[in-house]
Amino acid sequence: MVIALGAIQLVVARSPRRVGSGVMTVLMGFWFLIAQRGMYGLTWHRSWPLAFVAIGAGMVARAITARVMYRKEAGNVDA
Repeated sequence: MVIALGAIQLVVARSPRRVGSGVMTVLMGFWFLIAQRGMYGLTWHRSWPLAFVAIGAGMVARAITARVMYRKEAGNVDA
């Protein structure tokens, strides 16, 4: 459910902040799924660093999206 909500956020995103939030939500959903099912031997106690990975990936996605949107607005698509 969380993964689907994040995917919807990504599809309807109109700002870098929304894109970053969508990426983070999708990855947090995958973390919940992995920890709940104990996949790859990861439990809640052993997989908590994945939450930081999800947050960081959301921040990176937001920064990249902001840069791309800025270039498109400025007309510097090739730069």
